[in-house]
Amino acid sequence: MKACKKKLSAVLMAGIMSWLVGGAADAADLTAVRATNEVGHTRIVLDIKGLPDGWSSIYNEKAQQVRIHFAGTANRTSGPVQYNNRNSGVLQGVGLASTDTGLDLSLSVNQPIRYHMFTLQNPDRIVLDLFNNYDQRTTKPLKDGVVYTKWDTSTDTGRVKVDALMVAPTEPAVIKADGDKAETLAEVTPTGAISVGLVNAADVAAGLNGEGLAEGTVQLASGEKIPVVPGYQITPVGVLRYIPNQGYTISVETPKLQLKEGDKTYIVSGVNRTRGTDELIAYNAAYGSSTHTNVYGKEVTLRRNVVIAKGTNDSKLADADIVLSAHGAMVPVIDALRIGDIVNLQVVPTIVKISAAGTTLAQSKRIVLANGMVTDFDGDNYRGHTLLGVRPDGTLIVLLASGNYRASSGITLEQGGRMLSEFGAVTGIDAGYQRDNDLYANGTYLHRDETSFGTARYGEIIIFP
Repeated sequence: MKACKKKLSAVLMAGIMSWLVGGAADAADLTAVRATNEVGHTRIVLDIKGLPDGWSSIYNEKAQQVRIHFAGTANRTSGPVQYNNRNSGVLQGVGLASTDTGLDLSLSVNQPIRYHMFTLQNPDRIVLDLFNNYDQRTTKPLKDGVVYTKWDTSTDTGRVKVDALMVAPTEPAVIKADGDKAETLAEVTPTGAISVGLVNAADVAAGLNGEGLAEGTVQLASGEKIPVVPGYQITPVGVLRYIPNQGYTISVETPKLQLKEGDKTYIVSGVNRTRGTDELIAYNAAYGSSTHTNVYGKEVTLRRNVVIAKGTNDSKLADADIVLSAHGAMVPVIDALRIGDIVNLQVVPTIVKISAAGTTLAQSKRIVLANGMVTDFDGDNYRGHTLLGVRPDGTLIVLLASGNYRASSGITLEQGGRMLSEFGAVTGIDAGYQRDNDLYANGTYLHRDETSFGTARYGEIIIFP
């Protein structure tokens, strides 16, 4: 946020030319301009037939004006700008002027702002968010041990509406998991209780709560057949539990892996973490777009246990792949592998399963906060999110950030991790399958998934009695 503010502090800022589509595009026609005003924010939607060749933007902070030039675009509007209201927002006026090369859009604002643009298709639209640095929190207790915070804030890409709970370690929780018998929060929440939807009925139907389909086997040079290890199978899982007399805890359960070469067995030191001295680490796409390793090592990329690429460092991480990254004493192990080799990589089965104490409330392979460090693995994927975090004293943080609609821009999981940390959490997971689910208390929905059609129904619900 500070970097963005510094970038906009100049009197005149020239925006970088943004190419929306590769290659040449047909001429675009602007057909309508719509503006949605809310406190501290205006979302402008340009209805357009065909996307422009590109755009350039200039923000004059002193004159409080944003000017945008759309190349190869004609003004075909037939009426005035459509507003939801004129009593809020940051927009004062809109001007359109045709030029020899396209169309100029002038936006007058009533205060210093930041702005963010993106495109949507089917139908074609250009969306422009104008927003200030407004930040306000209001807090109130919902019941003993549960405090509710309504947070209206902004990120580098727009305004975000957040609803959060702080649940004391002394306040228990139960999980209602009925699978296909999905119900609304209003239907299942007892009087005086608080509930949070986790798994939406649509996710239950899609099977997103399962472990995936069997991947089959591969045959080694020796003739032995071993199970395929797909990329998703090695992802660490964050598990939220409530333990009486202790509070809430999130543990990270990581599969144990081993690599066999001939009569030798090598234990993989870890999964999706920084590589240390003489270590062999496995990575998948949950870690990020690449391994982010230094040049002092060797790496191989596996797909269904077959070597498809070799490298020194910073290997790309595709959804189905596993990268084995070696340092020091482990480098010869990786160096011996060749492209096309079938690798005897196996998940080590747990010999004895010891039941963890307490009640398991949620599990997720999307870990957004670990040991106080924010994890970033979804880049520019702005969505609504339902996040669960835990403070060192066992306090639970439930955070629901609105998705990209109306006056909200949505957040990335990196931003979500930072928001959890602002409430004191040191570990955190995304438990809503990239949705901001519902929060219900005292007969009222305090947060609604606005993108759902009708009242959302859930297969998994946390209830605070």
